[in-house]
Amino acid sequence: MSVWLNYYRVSALALLLPILFWGANSFAAEEPTVSRARLINFTLDAEPISPLPMRPPVDPDKRELGRTLFFDKRMSDSGDQSCGDCHQLPPIGLEESAKPVLNGELMGKYKRDIGLLYNVSSSFWLNWDGRYAKLERLIEDSVTDTDKFNSSWPELLTKLAPSYQARSNQLYATDLTQAVVIDALTIFLDSLNTPNAPIDRYLRGDKEALSERQRQGYALFKQIGCSSCHNGRAIGTNLFEQLYIYRHDGGAEGKPRLKDLGRYYITGEESDRNSFRVPSLRNIAVTAPYYHDGSVETLEEAVEEMTEHQLGVIPTETQVELLVEFLASLTGFHAGVKPSEGRQ
Repeated sequence: MSVWLNYYRVSALALLLPILFWGANSFAAEEPTVSRARLINFTLDAEPISPLPMRPPVDPDKRELGRTLFFDKRMSDSGDQSCGDCHQLPPIGLEESAKPVLNGELMGKYKRDIGLLYNVSSSFWLNWDGRYAKLERLIEDSVTDTDKFNSSWPELLTKLAPSYQARSNQLYATDLTQAVVIDALTIFLDSLNTPNAPIDRYLRGDKEALSERQRQGYALFKQIGCSSCHNGRAIGTNLFEQLYIYRHDGGAEGKPRLKDLGRYYITGEESDRNSFRVPSLRNIAVTAPYYHDGSVETLEEAVEEMTEHQLGVIPTETQVELLVEFLASLTGFHAGVKPSEGRQ
C-alpha cells in the first residue's frame, strides 16, 4: 500500500512541476499561449495518462491550405525541400504501417533525431532542447533557420503569393502574409492526432482494450516511476530531464550522448547541462530509433537503459517484456499524408 501511496505523491508532484516551471522559468524562449495550453491536459486524475481527443477542432479549409504549404518545396531557399521532406507522415496503427517507421535521419547543428509530428499539438515544449513552447514561433523561425529553410519571409511570400493569394483572401480576407502561412501550417499540424490507441480506449472505460500483460505492464510503468516523467495527454514533453541520472563509477554508459549538452545551449544554466525534453511515448513502438541522437534501435534496449539509468532500477527480462508490450498499446491511428497530395 505504501508503494502506491508514494507513487501517487510522486505523480501529483510530477504533474504540478510543469505548471510551476512554466510560471517561474524566466529564461524560456516562449510561453505557451492560452489557446495552446488548453490542448494540454494537466490534471491530477488517478491515472497519469490522459486520452487524446477523437477529433481535434480545426477548420477543414484552413487545414487543407496548411497541408498544401507543408509539402510545398518553395518553402526553402533552394526550392527543393519542404517541411514534409524531413517530417514524414506515414500511416500509423493501420495495416500498411505494420512495420516500424524507422526514421534514422539526424538533422541540424547537433545532429538530432527528427521525430514524427503526430500529436505535436499536445506537446508542452518543442524540440529536444525545448527552445520553443509555441508551435507558431517554431514555424516562424524555421523559415530563416540556416539548418532548415535558410530563407526570409519577404522572399518566401513573393514565391508563394501567385499560388496562394486567392485562397488567402477567401479564408482570411487578406493577401498572403506571414501570419496566414503560420496559422494555416499550425492548423494542419494541430490536426495530426493519432487517437483511439488501446490505452485511450482503456482509459475511457474499455477495460478489455489492453491485454492482461499490457495491464501488468501499465501497472509496472506506474509503480517503478516511468509515469513521473511520461504523463499527460502526450505521455511526455512537459518537462526536462538530465540523461543518465544513475551512472556507474568507471562505466562508459552514455558518454557519446553527453557530447550534446541539450537544454544548456538555450539557458546557459549548469543545472540544464545534458538535459533534454522528455519525449512523448505515443506511437513509440513503431517510431525507432530512440533518444535525441537516434542511437538506440530497439525499444527493449531503450527500456532497459531508461529504467536503469533514469530510475535506478535494473529490470528483469520479464519486466522489460511487460513494459514493451504496454508501450505497444500507445500506438494510435492515422491514415498518413502522402507528399504527392500536397504539391501544387
